[in-house]
Amino acid sequence: MIARLVTIIILVFFRTALFGQEYTLKGKVVNQERKPLEQMNVHLLNEDSVLSKQVVTDSTGAFSMKENIGNYVLRITQLGKEFLVQEINLTGDHDLGEIIINSAVQLEGVVINAERKLIERKVDRIVFNVENSPAMQGFDVSEALANTPMLNTSDGGVSIVGKSGVSVMINERLINLSGNELMQYLKSLRSDDVSRIEVITTPPAKYDAQGNSGLINIVLKKKKNNGFQATLGSTYFQRTYGGIGNNANINYQSDKLLLAVGLRHYDVAFRTVENSSFVGNPTSTVQSDKRKDFNNGGGLNINLDYTINKSSNVGIIYDGTIGKANMNIASSTQYLTNQMLDSTLWTSAKHRQSVNFQTVSSYYDLKLDTLGRKLSFIGNFLSNRPKNPVDFTSDNSQSQNSYTVRNESDVSYQIFSVQGDFTYPTKAVNLDMGVKYTDISNSSSVRYLNLTGGDYIIDPGKSNIFDYAEKNYAAYASGFRQLNDKLAAQVGIRYEYTDVKGFSPETGMENTFDYGNFFPNGYITFRPNEKHTLSLSYSRRINRPGFGNLNPFRWYSNPYTYSTGNPNLSPSFNNNFEFGYVFNGNLSVTLYHQKVIDGYSYLSFLENTTKVTTWQNHLTQYYSGLNIGYSFTKINWMQSYLFSDIFYIKSKSRLEDAIAQKGLTYYYLINNSFFLNRAKTITLLLNYWQNLPRRAGNSLYKSVASLRAGINLQLLDKKLQLQLMAEDIFKQNRTGMEVYFQNNTQYYNNYSDARRLTLGVTYRFGLSNIKTSNKDAKFDERGRAN
Repeated sequence: MIARLVTIIILVFFRTALFGQEYTLKGKVVNQERKPLEQMNVHLLNEDSVLSKQVVTDSTGAFSMKENIGNYVLRITQLGKEFLVQEINLTGDHDLGEIIINSAVQLEGVVINAERKLIERKVDRIVFNVENSPAMQGFDVSEALANTPMLNTSDGGVSIVGKSGVSVMINERLINLSGNELMQYLKSLRSDDVSRIEVITTPPAKYDAQGNSGLINIVLKKKKNNGFQATLGSTYFQRTYGGIGNNANINYQSDKLLLAVGLRHYDVAFRTVENSSFVGNPTSTVQSDKRKDFNNGGGLNINLDYTINKSSNVGIIYDGTIGKANMNIASSTQYLTNQMLDSTLWTSAKHRQSVNFQTVSSYYDLKLDTLGRKLSFIGNFLSNRPKNPVDFTSDNSQSQNSYTVRNESDVSYQIFSVQGDFTYPTKAVNLDMGVKYTDISNSSSVRYLNLTGGDYIIDPGKSNIFDYAEKNYAAYASGFRQLNDKLAAQVGIRYEYTDVKGFSPETGMENTFDYGNFFPNGYITFRPNEKHTLSLSYSRRINRPGFGNLNPFRWYSNPYTYSTGNPNLSPSFNNNFEFGYVFNGNLSVTLYHQKVIDGYSYLSFLENTTKVTTWQNHLTQYYSGLNIGYSFTKINWMQSYLFSDIFYIKSKSRLEDAIAQKGLTYYYLINNSFFLNRAKTITLLLNYWQNLPRRAGNSLYKSVASLRAGINLQLLDKKLQLQLMAEDIFKQNRTGMEVYFQNNTQYYNNYSDARRLTLGVTYRFGLSNIKTSNKDAKFDERGRAN
């Protein structure tokens, strides 16, 4: 029997003048996705509290009963729990129709623990029910993500297979973090607190159309007790250099107030070796960099939600990070003509970047009635002000010339957005609609200074200021309908208009352009029975360039190597099709196709002896693939998750020199959890993944893999968690790439200290059942300011 978390809202009964007859009262209970809710007990008691009638909703969510005119008490129960008690006055036959409830929220303070399948397919997402997986208990959330269908995790963040980027949400609330900081935050959360992880590969219309990316929504368990809870954690990393990460999370809950405060600290270092070569005719270069990254800093997250009354609540979310991102680089570059060495340039560089990233969001929700109609207003502000001075000294072995340079970069990003959403469920369709305005500004100053006579003298020809302004206007509408008990559909349309202005005061260069586009999406889900679910989806997306991609000025790493943006860079567009199938909650299959139009990529080329790297629109790409995921749970002492993805990529380039690539490739992973005791509090992990060589754009990406093993212990009634992990044991997680042009071939071979030993300790105290806020701040633009 499938028990669901339900909230029953009884519609207002219509009166008639009929008296003295037996009348029929009937209705149908469905959730917001119009999915029927069965096994709900509906009781009708007379004025003396004596049971008069009792029925149970059937597989379609319907119920019906007959009774004489009079005053009664309606009770809704399930599993012995009383959810609702309400007095009613029955005066005639009445069909309540569909009673739409929100099955994702707590009802009258009662929580139902649903017996869901491990993997489920919803109309616009695939769901991994973490709470139903014994192998995922007692870990941090990053471990649960690694076992979720279609997801990859690494130090650099989390991604969806076949997607170029991803945004992560907690209870529909976007996390304003990325990369290593995102992973540190996820490691501070415990998988025991997670109900499910939802993977949205084709986001619906209410989300920004920006990026060929997906969404990951981590849904925490609903708790009901008031009180205080805290979690403390610390992790030690040993790579070439040691490092540490610390976190503390404090939660407080009262009847009206939810307060969550999170603190994080990190001090890490790692070694990176990068080798590259340009083999051309007649000029070639060979470069080798040995780099030490050492980063430290801290962050604060505050989430405050206050319930004003039964119909409205307000909240504020703050996240800030302050720290340092430093690098020391020792580089050698050989310059060759017809494969004969001309000279060698030795460069020593010091990067000292300051990190100052702040976001604040506020929201107000208003429930208009008991039928699910709701208004939501959200405002967001982001400020990112990194400063990155680079000091480098270069010595030329042939000319004996020496260059000492300071390259200063002072950047200020600011993003402001405001959004309004309206939810309007009807008997025919569930409607969502909204509008959004976004104002983005970026001011960057780049200064190139030569050390001359003991003083740094600015070089005006290599210095510049760039101002960028972008305004986005968006509106959307979407509708969901449960066509019958097996078939559901959702369609949406979003329109976005963008006005862009880029200006360089030093050169007088100004770029102004605007564009507007529609972004449709649609979903169909068919569920013939409990074991089978099929789905079909389509979405159109846009990938706007980041601010740094558009800035026309040059960032130098030595006198003969620089990168620059392209102010004429245009957005690319994606069309995505997916067909999905889930069998018996363990097997998931997805067939997908994607077309990228006007795609852009990072290109490097030589101008005489100067290496230039910039962005250009030149690609049309086609991706077609099939991925299969299977969770094996047949053995009590073992649980495994197997995933494979085979796909074909075909690329076309508008650049005459670029040699477009095409080919078939394969990715797979095997995650194993072995339980060493009956309580399953001692778990041995053994995981392996590999991505075989693939061709995309005008590049060949070499095979990459990683073996991971470790042990996890839960002690002191599961309040204390200890974890020891060894990662990339055979040093297979390295980046190898070849880039093909008509007049040169470029080779890259990089390794960034992926092999490491990790020791983590987490302890929880206070109440174990504190709930958290579930607000979606919908701040999708923040990724473009990183």
